[in-house]
Amino acid sequence: MNLSVLLYREYKLKTKAISFYMFQIIQPTFYLLFMGILFGTTFNIEIKYGGMRLDYLSYLLPGIMAMQAVNAMYSNSANIFNEYRYGVYRSLVLSRVSPFSYIVSKIIIESMLSTIYASSLMIGYHLIYAKPIGEMSVGFLLSVPIIMLSAVFWSLLGALMGFLFGNEEKRTMIFTLLNMPLVFISTVFYPPETAWIRSLVMLNPLTYSANLIREAMLKRSILLSDLAIFLLLVIIAFLAIRILIKRLPLIKK
Repeated sequence: MNLSVLLYREYKLKTKAISFYMFQIIQPTFYLLFMGILFGTTFNIEIKYGGMRLDYLSYLLPGIMAMQAVNAMYSNSANIFNEYRYGVYRSLVLSRVSPFSYIVSKIIIESMLSTIYASSLMIGYHLIYAKPIGEMSVGFLLSVPIIMLSAVFWSLLGALMGFLFGNEEKRTMIFTLLNMPLVFISTVFYPPETAWIRSLVMLNPLTYSANLIREAMLKRSILLSDLAIFLLLVIIAFLAIRILIKRLPLIKK
C-alpha cells in the first residue's frame, strides 16, 4: 500500500468525522470573537509589539492561528491511539504498510487541515477589516509555511502521545491538564511582562510558533532565532517518532 492510498484513507476518515472538525473551526472563531472583538473593544486594549501599538485583535489573531495548529496534536493523538488500541495499526502493518508511511500520511493530512483552518481565519480578518491586498498577500505567503511547519510539529507530538498513552482515561486526563497551561503560558493572548513569566513562556513550543506567525503577519519578516529553535524541536520530534516505531509492538499492551 503506497503513500497515496494512505493519504486517501486519511482523507476519507476526516470526511466521516466532520463534527469533530467543525469544533476545530468553532473553537478558534469563538476565541477570536469573544477575546479579540468583544473583550478587546470593550476595554480598548492596546498592545505594544516590536515598536508598534496594536489593537488587541491584531495581536491575538496570529496566536489563535498558532493554536489552530495545536489541534493537530489532539486529533492525531486520538486517531492513532484508537487505531493502535483496536488493532487497525497492526492490520495495516501486517498488510505491508510501512509504519513510517502510516505516520507521514496522518501528519500530511492533519497539517494541511490545520493550515487551511488557520489561513481562513487570516483571510476572513483581512476581508472583514478591509486590509490592503498587498499587506495581506505578503503576510499570507510568509505565514502559511510557518503554520504548516507548526502543524507538523504538533502532529508528530500527537503521534508520539497516541502510541505511548496506556489507556483512554490517562490520555484524556493529560490533555485536560495540558491544555490551559499550554495556551495561557505562551504569547497567544498576551506578551509576557515580568522576567519569571517570560522564562516560563519561552519553554513552551507554542510561543515560538505564535511569535513566528505574528512576526510574519504584522512585520512581514521572519524571526530567525525562533525559527531555528522551532526547527530543532521538529527534528527532535521526528527522530523520536522514528525511534519509537522501530521498537513499537504491533499490539498495545
